[in-house]
Amino acid sequence: MTSREFAELIGEDKIAQIVALSENVKTLTTMVEMDYSMNPTLNNGDKMLVSNVFYKPKAGDIVVFKKDSYDPNKALVKRVIATEGQWVEVDYEEGVVRVGDTKDTMVALEENYIAEPATTRYYTDTNDYPIQVPANCVFAMGDNRNNSTDSRSSMVGFVDENYVLGKAVFRIVPFGNFNIYG
Repeated sequence: MTSREFAELIGEDKIAQIVALSENVKTLTTMVEMDYSMNPTLNNGDKMLVSNVFYKPKAGDIVVFKKDSYDPNKALVKRVIATEGQWVEVDYEEGVVRVGDTKDTMVALEENYIAEPATTRYYTDTNDYPIQVPANCVFAMGDNRNNSTDSRSSMVGFVDENYVLGKAVFRIVPFGNFNIYG
C-alpha cells in the first residue's frame, strides 16, 4: 500500500491527529527491565513499554519513577497505593495495607496481585502509620511486599509526581507472556 492509499483509507484528518500526537508518543518507546520487587505481576528480566502521554498517577497503576535519594541511575517500578491527600497504614502484624481519604475511612486493600502480605518491617521503614500522602506525591509499593524497596523506605519515601516517568502500558518480553496494564 502506498502512503497515498493509506491516507485515503484512514482520512487526512486522522493523519493530522496522528502527526500531532506523535511528538508525545516518543515516550511510548521507553523500555524498562524488571527486578524481583514486582513479583508475581512482573518478573525478573521482564521488559515493558511505559507511557507518560496525558498521564496522572492513580491508585492501582504500575508506574516507573526515579528517586535520586535511592539510586539516580535506576528506574524503580512499583504500584501506586495512594495519591495526594490520602492516608496509608501498613499493618505488619495483620499483613494488610489500608488506604482512605481520612484516618477514619481507611479500609484494607483487596490485593490479589501481591506475592504475600507485608509482614516484614525493614529498618528503613521509619514511618509512624497512618501517614498522609503530601500534595503532588504518591505512595508506591512493590507487589513483592517483603522484598521491595519502596515508599515505606526512608531511601525512597513519597514519590513526587514530577519524578514519575510514566505508567506501565504492557509487557513485551518474554514474548509468550504479553500483558496489557489498564
